[in-house]
Amino acid sequence: MKKLAELKLGAHFMYGGVEWVKFEDIGAGTLCLAAEPVFHRVFDEENCNDWRKSSLRRELNGVFLDTLVAEGANRAAFLDWESDLTADDGMTDYGTAVDKIALRSDALCRKYREITPPVDAWCWNLTPWTCDHEYPWRVRLVNSSGVMNWNDACRGDRGVRPLCYLKSEISVPIPREDDEEEQAARREEMKLEAVDAIMSALKIIRPICGATRWARRLPPSSSRSRTWKKWRGMGMADICDTCAFCDACPSAHFHPTGRNVCTDYKSMLREENANG
Repeated sequence: MKKLAELKLGAHFMYGGVEWVKFEDIGAGTLCLAAEPVFHRVFDEENCNDWRKSSLRRELNGVFLDTLVAEGANRAAFLDWESDLTADDGMTDYGTAVDKIALRSDALCRKYREITPPVDAWCWNLTPWTCDHEYPWRVRLVNSSGVMNWNDACRGDRGVRPLCYLKSEISVPIPREDDEEEQAARREEMKLEAVDAIMSALKIIRPICGATRWARRLPPSSSRSRTWKKWRGMGMADICDTCAFCDACPSAHFHPTGRNVCTDYKSMLREENANG
């Protein structure tokens, strides 16, 4: 979990069950866009290109917002966002609209294009093609390549990528980062489980006197001497004898100096010298 304000531009995070992309910190809030289309809808059931009258606008600020809250989002975290409804041809008849959940304008598409993840869908903007009464149904959209065009407001096969303005102080989970942390923790857990299984199979115990290395229960001294001779003949004098009689010595049991050699090895060395 991280504070939304701490995330870099273009970072992904989860909120209300939806994955969002951070656009920019603006004042006390952060402008964000859904990373993927949340569904496909008509822009307006009456084929009107005025966002203020849009059926999609009512759904996003009604049922959709309620769903985000039901999935754990704090309704108070959604701040008012004012959208500029200037048409593609420059007409300003529609003015502005204030919403909790909106869509991108053409201007926002251009401004944040570099950090907007592309999607394999044509998605609505809220910018009208014109405010002229002769073409009241044409609405701007952005296709899968990022190119903007227009379409009839009644087309129901266009994607919806909600835009919201969230409080910057909220804490949000980071999807891939949190997954990586969980996976790393699980890998460590699996390693420990594997070590426990191996040690259980080999009946390995911790040595007495608090030594840090693992030691196996020693066989009779004569067996230790024979096995140690074999390893010493191979040029491996400074090894832990508890590994030597296992016929496989891990690198952790090799010692560069006699000072570090375990007590069992020193005892065996004295026995070997005494027997000539």
